[in-house]
Amino acid sequence: VKGETIDAWYSGKHRDFGANIQAVARPDGLPIWTSPAMPGHLHDLTCAQTLGVTAALNWAATELDLPTLADS
Repeated sequence: VKGETIDAWYSGKHRDFGANIQAVARPDGLPIWTSPAMPGHLHDLTCAQTLGVTAALNWAATELDLPTLADS
């Protein structure tokens, strides 16, 4: 409702409360790193950039010639 405070953990896209958790996994699916829970209203890319995930993956790609796959 216009004028009311919106909770940071509320996702308008899903119309529910939740969290955004980023993860880095090995090719076999085993997670090697997970982020702390971030508010559900944040976009995946915003969370990844805030946590430094994109910078780390860019470094791994250039320095170690390690490719990265990401979901859309």
